[in-house]
This record gives sequence, structure tokens and C-alpha cells, in this order.
Amino acid sequence: MLLAYVFVGLRGIQGTIDPGGVVLVIGAFSSVAGTLGQISSTFVAVDQHTRFLGDYFSFLKIEALLPVPEKPTSIPDGPVDNISFENISFHYPGGHGEAIEEFEFEYSQR
Repeated sequence: MLLAYVFVGLRGIQGTIDPGGVVLVIGAFSSVAGTLGQISSTFVAVDQHTRFLGDYFSFLKIEALLPVPEKPTSIPDGPVDNISFENISFHYPGGHGEAIEEFEFEYSQR
């Protein structure tokens, strides 16, 4: 790229290219250099992101931890007036004791 600038500069000094032509050619070189820089940074970004594709596909192969019912209950359309949880307990696999025990919660929108 430097040689191209030197070449255009020498032509400008020799008078074979007028000053407007020198500015035009240097602007074109700058534009091409910027575009090539963007293309190379795009390739670098693609290379960096493809490294994680193996992890992504491994994640997709993990089976669901909760079973999916054969006939799932659908969520009703429109606003929900009331949500309630009754007698909910939870423990972490391998943990000692319940993390949540006999939890109850009720929400009413009125």
C-alpha cells in the first residue's frame, strides 16, 4: 500500500497527475484499505465465533432434565386473573434437605 502512495506522489511531483487526481487516487486507496480492513476483521470474528460452535452443538444434545408430558396443558389466552402455588417443595440433586419446603403463593389481579 505504501508503494502505491509513493507511486502516486511521484506522479504528482512529475506533473503527470494533477493535484485533484492525486487526491482522488489517494481517497480511493484509503477506501479500499478500509474495506479490506473490515473484511479481515469479519473473518477474524467468524473464526472466533466458530470456536464455540462445538460447545453450542454439545449443549443442544443434552436431554431435557424435566420430562415433557405427552399431553401438555396449554396456557390460556388473554390475561390470567389468578395464579396459585400450593404445597411446593424442591431439593437440589445431591443436596442435603429441601431448598424450598411446602411453599405456598397466591396472586390475584383484581
